[in-house]
Amino acid sequence: MRRGPHHGHPGHGHGPGPRGGRLLDAGLLLLISRGTSHGYPLIEAIREDLGLDVPDVGAVYRALRRQESQGLLTSTWETGATRPRRVYTITPAGREVLEIWMRGVEEMREALERLLQVWKGDTQ
Repeated sequence: MRRGPHHGHPGHGHGPGPRGGRLLDAGLLLLISRGTSHGYPLIEAIREDLGLDVPDVGAVYRALRRQESQGLLTSTWETGATRPRRVYTITPAGREVLEIWMRGVEEMREALERLLQVWKGDTQ
């Protein structure tokens, strides 16, 4: 069954895994699933932990707002010693979408490994 923004899962593109700009979406959900966070540490973790390029920092904040509007994340305002900041938490729907994406990534990785084996002549 096809799922996506028009097929029952908000934020999930056509097909089994994240592609193109959806890597940022998947990365954000993955990082937030490991604990609540806010914008700047997420940007650093996307770059350092996931190795993804973030040429447009604004794209991260737009993705967070979009995922929140789709019900994949919730946010609260945290006030403290520093300026107020929006802290994000993944929702059960966000965990479900993340699980679907990660299964798709595993399937894609396996297919790419087979493709490379055939290309190298090692089809064992």
